[in-house]
Amino acid sequence: MFGWNIAIIYLANMHNAIVATLKGHFNLAQVMVDYQWLLFFPSIYIFAIWDSYNDCLEMNTVFDEVAGVFYTPSTC
Repeated sequence: MFGWNIAIIYLANMHNAIVATLKGHFNLAQVMVDYQWLLFFPSIYIFAIWDSYNDCLEMNTVFDEVAGVFYTPSTC
């Protein structure tokens, strides 16, 4: 995920656009940005949210199984 973010920021020319914005050159910043690359950000973030949700569900099932082993009443 981190690599994709770095690649998209570089290819969309965001660093230079942010610097231009901070200097007050808003029109130059709009011209500098490559919007076709910038539109990949929503898909990357949605995939990251989906992937972390699935990881959470998988870890919860593993933790439930482990908790069941330690907290079952003994039959003695």
